[in-house]
Amino acid sequence: MCGTIDYLPPEMLLAQSHNERVDHWAVGVLCYEMLCGHPPFEHDDTKETYARIKAVRFTYPSVISPLAQDLISKVLVRDPAQRLALAEIQKHPWVQRFAEKS
Repeated sequence: MCGTIDYLPPEMLLAQSHNERVDHWAVGVLCYEMLCGHPPFEHDDTKETYARIKAVRFTYPSVISPLAQDLISKVLVRDPAQRLALAEIQKHPWVQRFAEKS
């Protein structure tokens, strides 16, 4: 296994097969971290970080807008097949608010 602990999706921690949807998970973690200043599952104890990731257990601070929460909650999903695809992420209203209009 490789990668930054905080960005690992449940399927990698559980040694299950994985695909490009691990990157979709990482987009959700990155969005959360950019908005909050720390990853969603972070804990001083690595085992607790793993447990939080496996359970997809985190909270949203009040600084995260409802639109941002909506995107993050649709990407940080335990079942990779249920995560938004990259094209869907790009079309999400929260992303579109910041996209250049051509």
